[in-house]
Amino acid sequence: MVSRLLLSFKNTLLFLFQLLKMKIKIPKKDIVSWAGFSATATISAFLLPIHIWANRNFPLQISQRPVWLIVFATMIILFAAVFHSLYRMKTLCSDLHIKNKEKIGTTIEKIQIAAFVCLILLTIILLLESLS
Repeated sequence: MVSRLLLSFKNTLLFLFQLLKMKIKIPKKDIVSWAGFSATATISAFLLPIHIWANRNFPLQISQRPVWLIVFATMIILFAAVFHSLYRMKTLCSDLHIKNKEKIGTTIEKIQIAAFVCLILLTIILLLESLS
């Protein structure tokens, strides 16, 4: 499983280096965005089944404090899922040739930033809760 994950990252990096060497002018912002899209998909695909298995086999009681590792893994999965889905929504506007795609794209970016700030704050709160 880990070897597949490493192979996926290796293939993504090789593809990005090939894009950078090409004579076609692709904005670096797009390359970084697609790399993030690919990386978050890989992270979600790798961590989500493990997370589901762990929660099914070792359920936490409501009265227990959260374990910091579970909190951290949950936040990484949520971060990856939010980035992946909102980026897909943004590219869908371009694929469907929507007229106001720039306005929609900036709105989605604002939603993305707000979601990430909320996830970071939630992570900090839950980590402080688990460590106290």
